[in-house]
Amino acid sequence: MSIRLADVAREHTCLYASFDRGADASFSRGDGRATYQPSVVRHDPTAGRHGGALLFSAARHGWGEDEFTFPAAGNFPYRTQAFSGTISLWLNGDPDEDLSPEFPVDPFHISRRAADGSFYLDLTRPNDARYGSPRKLRFGIYNDSPANDRFVGGQLIVVG
Repeated sequence: MSIRLADVAREHTCLYASFDRGADASFSRGDGRATYQPSVVRHDPTAGRHGGALLFSAARHGWGEDEFTFPAAGNFPYRTQAFSGTISLWLNGDPDEDLSPEFPVDPFHISRRAADGSFYLDLTRPNDARYGSPRKLRFGIYNDSPANDRFVGGQLIVVG
């Protein structure tokens, strides 16, 4: 009996989106249909390393938190007890050219609300009061917080 890598990946993966053929997930446990703002996001079938890619044009776009999303239900195995998993993404771009200097940018963010049960990757603003310039890449988490207070119980790794 031969085991195919795609079958093993599908069995152990909650959501996988290569963006080779479009914006929707290649497979998912929940709803794999992407929702996005066409003024900010477009699919290019030849821009990726091995096929298509999503191109974000956010230099003149504010912070709407809905530029590109997948539904979390079924796709992210949230539990109140500890859980483990892996998130992997590939980004390519020039933050100073591609992003608005007025806003930090979250290329990846899962949360109920901004500071309640958050798991995110973001880029700071240029000349940020806390981090200076150039932009820094941050990976952070915030625990469940009934008070929705991002300064209690969070952890942050800053790169750059």
